[in-house]
Amino acid sequence: YNEKIEKEIKNIVKNPNDLVNIDPKKIIFFLETKLKSDPNDLVGWKVLTKTCYITGHYQKADLHFKNSLKYFPENEDLLLQYSILKRDTNQFSSAINLLEKVNEINPYNRESIKLYLSLLIQTLDEEKIIKKVRELQKDKQIDSLWLKKLLKDLKLEKIS
Repeated sequence: YNEKIEKEIKNIVKNPNDLVNIDPKKIIFFLETKLKSDPNDLVGWKVLTKTCYITGHYQKADLHFKNSLKYFPENEDLLLQYSILKRDTNQFSSAINLLEKVNEINPYNRESIKLYLSLLIQTLDEEKIIKKVRELQKDKQIDSLWLKKLLKDLKLEKIS
């Protein structure tokens, strides 16, 4: 069965337009099997976690994010995508913790900053919101126009 799926996936690689015809469960099965023997495949983990997430297999996605982070603990994209899963499953404090890890790795990751502030708004953590906004405003490496627009979009422009 695994060989049949591998052949199907190889054919799709040759003709990417056929990707819409493959069952996501086959992709998940194939990647789970492949990553057992080659866990250092970052792209494989990203495709696996994203496929699980998109198809609504949140528990599987959660498990695979945890496993992928054993091999790539400082990968911003994995941490960010995992935080989105946590947000979407109403695990806000876990999502915030993951975004704080992203911030340690790269304090200028715009997507992470935006998601972090949005989550703080959702959790009504006014103290952390004010602290983060002030920190961003003081940082000379942050694009002030981008930050101003972000704060306006999040309705945080009155914080100074």
